[in-house]
Amino acid sequence: ERMSAVLPTCIEKSIRVISNMGAANPMEAARQTYKVACHLGLAKTRVAVVLGDDVRETLANMPHLEFIETRTPLEEVLPGMASWLR
Repeated sequence: ERMSAVLPTCIEKSIRVISNMGAANPMEAARQTYKVACHLGLAKTRVAVVLGDDVRETLANMPHLEFIETRTPLEEVLPGMASWLR
């Protein structure tokens, strides 16, 4: 809904849209954004994806860190993290 609402005006006014709405699956967010653009007749719209914010390996090497809010050690939470299961 959001992309359908903003893309036409953004394209018309040469405004770039930068978003983190695909944080869980950036590639699919890009595909869906392009699909919306095509549906709106904006097939020449360019959609980019930035990857590389996967910090799982860094976190795995720092299990002693604690969450600020709860003081829970990271090592207690890692096994339950959905992205950790990939």
